[in-house]
Parts: sequence; structure tokens; C-alpha cells
Amino acid sequence: MMVRAHRETLLRIGTELGIKEGDYDGWYKINSKTLKEHGGSAPLRYFDSSISFMLASLFPEHSWDPSRFHSKPKGFWSSQKYKRSLLEDFGSKLGVGASLEGWYGVRKEDLFQLGAGSLLQLYSNSLPKMLADIYPEHTWDPTRFVAKVRMSIGSELEQKALLLKLGQKIGVGPDLTKWYEVTTEQVTSNGGSGLINRFNNSVSLMVTSLFPDHAWELARFKAGKQIETLDEQRKFLSAIGAEFGIKEGNYEAWYNVSSPEITQRGGAGLLWKFGNSLSRTLSSVFPEHKWEVVKFKTKPKRSWASLEFQRDFILDLARSKGFTGANFEVLSRLTKTDLVQNGGSRLLALHGDSIRSLIADLFPELQLPREIL
Repeated sequence: MMVRAHRETLLRIGTELGIKEGDYDGWYKINSKTLKEHGGSAPLRYFDSSISFMLASLFPEHSWDPSRFHSKPKGFWSSQKYKRSLLEDFGSKLGVGASLEGWYGVRKEDLFQLGAGSLLQLYSNSLPKMLADIYPEHTWDPTRFVAKVRMSIGSELEQKALLLKLGQKIGVGPDLTKWYEVTTEQVTSNGGSGLINRFNNSVSLMVTSLFPDHAWELARFKAGKQIETLDEQRKFLSAIGAEFGIKEGNYEAWYNVSSPEITQRGGAGLLWKFGNSLSRTLSSVFPEHKWEVVKFKTKPKRSWASLEFQRDFILDLARSKGFTGANFEVLSRLTKTDLVQNGGSRLLALHGDSIRSLIADLFPELQLPREIL
């Protein structure tokens, strides 16, 4: 209830400041003084005087960039957690993938274009220094960074040249048919992240686009297959499932599989079709099964931005606990521990760390007990 009230307060303040509903970029320029002058002291206090935390909690449907706020979160630039989270987001946009090796193919220019200038400046604009500090557990080789090559990949001719150079490093050589056996991970670990990212992280799409005159056989590609029909998608996932010992119809076993494991087996292209979400991929390819998002090993990326996902998560969790019915009394039996142990700590934080506020926010149609009205 408190979260909903604070959201309404901010919507009112936004109107007074000329920020239209849905114009999230306008909030980056607002400071604490302006909020207080317009009656926003209560929401600020509720979220520990942090504008970024307040906005991320009250407007979870938007993906906020902490580095763009007029006032950075406390300890933002000194927090390894913040910097790592920010870098992971940039890496995702650049198609780095799960392996840190993919960073060797990223250029400083790529990061600057995404707005990572402030982060790079902390390390004298040195990509190797930044990565070494944020990922100290990885042994970095400064000689492997593609930034030393200074090669543009803007035109088709330049992309072809880079692809041929990649082929030499991977061991493909001039024989184009050898690309059938190349994986996405091989491309990214040899400095090709920036290039393959332009082709949705699909090896097949990359080579067939740059060499369209070759008589390609899409079925022969080991990685990033272009799987269009539902029947092909089902056969492809069933084959991967067999590698994990998952028998046909044993849908429950899929909850223990992760997206990187699918990608490593050539499923990057298929995952991309469904927003790089394993849960969305499986529910689309196997719609006959009622999938429960709460059971997946990893939650879909930015899933908490969807109120529908939040509601489904709570209902699935209640069912997994054996609770029947969907009234306020039943859902209130869920505990904070239940949420945290099932990957819902972020969801809990979005609703003031209160089970009752969470249920009231997500299920306004339910009849609430008088004591919390």
C-alpha cells in the first residue's frame, strides 16, 4: 500500500515538473531538493534518501541506469557491486555472453557509445585496467584486447575482412564450410564479440550474411541455428535435452538447465527469438506444459520489471508450498524466507520488504483485511 501511495506522489510531482508519465529520462535530472520542494519528502525517507533506489522501486517497469542520475547512489563509484552490475549490463548489450573471454573483442568506442564513459574514466580510459579491477578472479592477457587492432567494423567490406581474420585465428582458413563447426563462444573468445553482436550472436546469420554467394546448408551449422518452425524448435530442444538425460515429456527436468548451457550447444539463435529468456523459450516451444517461473534455476533477465511476472511468481510460489486459493489470507502465509530462498529477494525489496505491502500492490482486486486498509 505504501509503495502504491509513493508512486502516486511521484506521478503528481512529475506532472508539476513537466515530466509526462512514461517519460523516465526526465527523472534523471531531478535532485533531492526539488523533490522536497514539491512534497516528495515521504518517498525519499522511505527509500533511505536515495533517488535511484526510489525510482527503481516505484517504476520497476523501466530499466534504470544508475550512472545517469544527477546524484549518484551513495558509494556508487566505490562499490564493486555497482560497477560489476553496470559492466554486466553493458556486456549484455554488446553480446559478450557468459564467458569473460568475450571482453577481448570489445573496444572502448563500443562502451563510450553505450554511455560507459564515466566508468572508464575511473581507470584512465583503460579497458584492461577496468576489467582487471572489476573481475580480479580472471587472469587477463593485455595482448589479446582487440582495441590494439584499431579496426572499424562499420562497412560490409570491413566486416568481411574481420571475419576472415577471425577465421584464421580459429583455424577455419579460406574453407568456408569449416564455419559449420564454429561456435559462438569461439568467435567471442577470439575477439569477434563486436562483429557477431551485429548478427544477433548467430554464427550462421553472420557468415551467410557476409558471404551470401556461397551455397550454405543451414542445417549443418553447429551453433546459432536459424530454427524457424515450431516443429524444428521442438526437435532442437529435445536433442539438447537428451544430452542432459531429459526424456521426452519430462518437463520438470528443464528447470535445472541454464541459458548458458543452451547457448554452448548452439541455441543462442533460438534463445534470442524469445528475448534471451529460457523460461519464455520453453513455454513457447512446449506450450502444452504449465511452466512455473519460480522453479527456474535463473530468473528471466529484467523479469521483475513486469507486474504480470511478479504476480505469476507469487502464485507459483504459493502453489509450490501447497497453498490453495488466491485470497489475501492464503497469500499472506508466504514468508520473507520463502521469497529469498526462491530468488525473490529483489521482488521483496521493490515492495518495502513487506509481504503484506507486496500482496496489496500486486493483487489490488483482493479484499484486504480492515486493519491494513
